Amino acid sequence: METVSLPRLSLAERDRRYAAVRAAMAENGLDCIVAPENTGEWDACQPDVRYLTTIGGGGTAAAAVFPADGEPAAIVREPRRVEFWRAAQDWVSDIRATREGRWGEAMAAALADRCRGRARIGIAGLEGVLRFPDGTVSSGELRVLESAFPEAEFVDATALMHDIRQIKSAEEIALIERAQVCADAISEAVFEHARPGATEHELYAEMTAAHIRSGGEMPAMLLIGIGKAPNQTFLMPTFRALEQGDILICESEIKFAGYMAQNVESVSLGAPGADYECLFDASLSCFEMLMGAIRPGVPYAELIRLWGAHMEERGLRAAPTMGHGVGLGQDGPTTRPGGDAQGRVVTAGHCLILKPWATSADGERAIRAGNTVVVEKDGARRLGRLPMAFRALG
Repeated sequence: METVSLPRLSLAERDRRYAAVRAAMAENGLDCIVAPENTGEWDACQPDVRYLTTIGGGGTAAAAVFPADGEPAAIVREPRRVEFWRAAQDWVSDIRATREGRWGEAMAAALADRCRGRARIGIAGLEGVLRFPDGTVSSGELRVLESAFPEAEFVDATALMHDIRQIKSAEEIALIERAQVCADAISEAVFEHARPGATEHELYAEMTAAHIRSGGEMPAMLLIGIGKAPNQTFLMPTFRALEQGDILICESEIKFAGYMAQNVESVSLGAPGADYECLFDASLSCFEMLMGAIRPGVPYAELIRLWGAHMEERGLRAAPTMGHGVGLGQDGPTTRPGGDAQGRVVTAGHCLILKPWATSADGERAIRAGNTVVVEKDGARRLGRLPMAFRALG
């Protein structure tokens, strides 16, 4: 099969990752890491597979077995997909398929080729996954692995892999910057097509088309909250037609080559009410204040405190979130009011969507300004190229 034209990361990037993962494995006494398949949350629940193999996207279910020494193995569901993925990347040559979707059996076979007996095996996704604290590996797959390796010790490798993934390389940041181009294109589609009379479905279609035309990868998370007094976004469009006086909150978390970026746009059909203008101004001024405060070494807990104080001074609530990490999947930290962001500290190479919500004191109205930022050695840099504003559309 001829080479498949998809974005590729360099072999130097592969070697950098493999060295970092193997150093952490040695420190934790791991002989192998298993990264199971899980296409949940818009392909965000199997980031470690893609991190180790570059295989994934478009809803592709894939798993990986990564040994302390030697070449990793990748697994896809159907035999007919194997040649495509051999031609689409040059990191992994051992690509296998399941037998009728039996993932546990396929992972156990690949694991048997790479470690035996009393191995200590890490499972990425066993527990403690961001937003999925119970884990993302299926109980059936885990039972098959434990049965195939009765003398092995299975331990959680979720945090190990997350902490490595969280610090992005220059090549990764370049892909997030490219994803931001797609996010900006979605915002421009909203500005062009959000008009009274258009249905939410029609607007959603234009947003999706703009993402794909810009080179974006599906599935993507497009959230919209539309109405006279929205305070939340939702996962799918309704059949309602937009009306004069509507407020739109559009949150686009999309992917390019698996890497996420996000835009948050607040739009009014006609002049917005003073209450929403006040909320947006509070969110935007908080965003700008936090951009000045973000620098390596600052605890995320301090940023959360600044967000809370900023809203309190204006008689508003800091809720429900200040933002979260972005990358290949479930990246931390999460930032909740009064929380400590899991004790994490800002580090160069972190990428996040910064979107400090401003919520009315009664909780009835909420809006936010947001954009993707990358942390560099001297502070934070916003990736979006569009002005951040509360736009009033005719």
